[in-house]
Amino acid sequence: MLELLSVVVRAFNEACVLPEFHRRMTEAMQAPDLNYEIIYVDDGSTDETVAVLNNFRERDESIAVIELSRYFGREVAISAGLDHSQGRIQLAY
Repeated sequence: MLELLSVVVRAFNEACVLPEFHRRMTEAMQAPDLNYEIIYVDDGSTDETVAVLNNFRERDESIAVIELSRYFGREVAISAGLDHSQGRIQLAY
């Protein structure tokens, strides 16, 4: 098995595009022997982003969701996700 790959994704009011993004991301991660986690960081969204992300987490144990209390910006959100990540290999979007 390969090293754990951590993918950190910052989301801010992305409810309408997250399902397709998540579908494509998890499809890409289906490579043989790929061990991964996807960490979504909600950066204080005011739409249904958190509900969409929690739905992903309920259906897939390789998904983690971090909810920030308010909008902090991309750098803080990505840092929060990287702090939470377990992988030796880390990617941030």
